[in-house]
Amino acid sequence: MFKQANLYYFADFKFNDGGDPQNKYFIVLKEMPDGVIIGTLPTSANKIPSFVTINHGCININERMYNCYLFQKDKSICKSGFCFDRTTFIYGSDIDYYMKEKMEKDYPIEGKHFKHEGELTEQEYKDIIECLCKSNAVKKGIQRKLLSK
Repeated sequence: MFKQANLYYFADFKFNDGGDPQNKYFIVLKEMPDGVIIGTLPTSANKIPSFVTINHGCININERMYNCYLFQKDKSICKSGFCFDRTTFIYGSDIDYYMKEKMEKDYPIEGKHFKHEGELTEQEYKDIIECLCKSNAVKKGIQRKLLSK
């Protein structure tokens, strides 16, 4: 459960910061041997600078400490054919650690507590990791772990 390069949808996702639970997508970027998951919560909140023109992929502006991966609306990103129904973003500064054991406890039943949307295509996953790892906005410790075997 909660495998690397997979996209999930959670009813009432419990945030690390204790914020009110919300329905959220979650991408597992890396599974660590110690039971830690590096993950991200894609959002439809557009915080892209107005001068940027890109339809899908990496936006990296190191001099502004800005990093984003943009998913174009209705573009398939998973082997299952899944696509977001609106333009969606991953912000490098929002990548975080999650305890796999806690997640499995909080969301024990697939189909009830969460839905597996699919595994990212190999190219999409590779592009996301490359985007995050070349940015000054992503914590160096997270970058090292994303690049580790």
